[in-house]
Order: sequence, then structure tokens, then C-alpha cells
Amino acid sequence: MSKIAFVLVVIVFGIVMFVAGLLAPAALKAPYDVTLPQWLPTSLSKLIPVKSVAAAGAAVAAATPAAAGGAKAASAPAAIALTSLLVPATPAANTVYALQVALLATADQAADSAAPFTAAQVPVKILNVTTEDGKAWVLVAAGNYNSYDDARTQQTVLAQQFHLLDLPPVIVLPPPKPAA
Repeated sequence: MSKIAFVLVVIVFGIVMFVAGLLAPAALKAPYDVTLPQWLPTSLSKLIPVKSVAAAGAAVAAATPAAAGGAKAASAPAAIALTSLLVPATPAANTVYALQVALLATADQAADSAAPFTAAQVPVKILNVTTEDGKAWVLVAAGNYNSYDDARTQQTVLAQQFHLLDLPPVIVLPPPKPAA
């Protein structure tokens, strides 16, 4: 009898919460693509698509100094393939590693995510990346390590220092562009 009562309580609770969600005022209903990514650990934010990802390329372009009317006109850096940042089995000479601390939809979110690392004087790179299906993202990489082992050692240190929920994955930074 108690099992049936428990099941009924759970069902009634679910129905009440569903109705409360339907009847909630619009001001309380935030779109999940705005609020959800900032609360997700980096490993989950990669798996859960958000509605604004399709517009992320436009948001990244709008956040550049040229689009914002900055004094220095600059074009948005070309997006690189996310898969090119994976650690290869046999790395090339002079490979530089970093830790991926965030993968976000907009440049503004990336700048906010990078701020604590910059304040702590951890080297940060913000990269425009695309997935295999063509979706645009903004990746925040922290650190600048000359070996994979150095990066692996710093995973736990960074996770503890910045209260990250997951260990940030090790990635390969793209080679620097030659000076023009």
C-alpha cells in the first residue's frame, strides 16, 4: 500500500510541476540556451546542443572590435576544426598543449569564462572552432604546456584552483600564424 501511495505522490508532484511550468509568467521562463550552458560542466556543455549555436558565428563576428566599432579594425579569426585540437597518438615536434576549460556559443560567454584564468595570470586562448556538422563554437583554452605530461599534471591543479566540476581535457593548440 505504501508503494502505491509513493507512486501516486510522485505522479501528482510531476503533474503539479508541469502545470506550474505552463502557467508561469514569461518573465520567469528563461530560454535554456541562455542559462543552461553557464551552469553545465564543460563535458556536458559539449553534448547538449543549444538553440543559439547556429547563430554563434554571427555572435562571434559581432563581438569583434571591427563590428563593435573599435579603433583597430580587425576581421574575425577563421574558425578551426574542433577535431584538429585532439591530441594525436604521435605529436609533431614543438606541439603546444592546453586545457579546454569551456566550449561556449558566444564570444561574450567565452570572455566571461576566461576572466578568472586571466586574473590568476594563467595564459588563456579563445579560439573559434567548428564541429564536424558545421556548428560554430567558441573554445576557451587555459595554459601553455610543452608536453602532454605537463598538461595532465595541471589538470587537477586547475580543476581545484578554479572549482571546475570535471577535469578539463588536454588539447593541442594550433600553431601560431606566421608574422605578416
